[in-house]
Amino acid sequence: MLAGSGVRVTLGEGGRHECNVGFGLMLEDERLDPEDLPAGEGTGDRTVRGANLASWRDGVELRNVTYWQPRMSDPGDYRLLDDVGLGVAITRRVGLDVRVELRYDSRPPSTIERRDVAFATALRIGFP
Repeated sequence: MLAGSGVRVTLGEGGRHECNVGFGLMLEDERLDPEDLPAGEGTGDRTVRGANLASWRDGVELRNVTYWQPRMSDPGDYRLLDDVGLGVAITRRVGLDVRVELRYDSRPPSTIERRDVAFATALRIGFP
């Protein structure tokens, strides 16, 4: 569960191009299933993390958003997420989206990998 707030500032914008940065704080309440963890390992944590982002969008629907989320009480405990997407118009009403999401957790639970990569493809259909 997450709750937070922050500010986003547009650094540059023109036509279909845009660049933003954002800064904020979020309260994270993480609960893990004890059956998925070794005996004695903690099953939950509540902490405040920074919520920092940089994003840009290009005219061909090339998008990138990067999140850096350090634990405020221990900056060595952080999460880094990068979401890259490409949207291509096939016709006026049909398009294809491809996304790659990269995740890194500096201190994950012992049963979870530090690095994770996810791919997604979507067909967009617009209706009048």
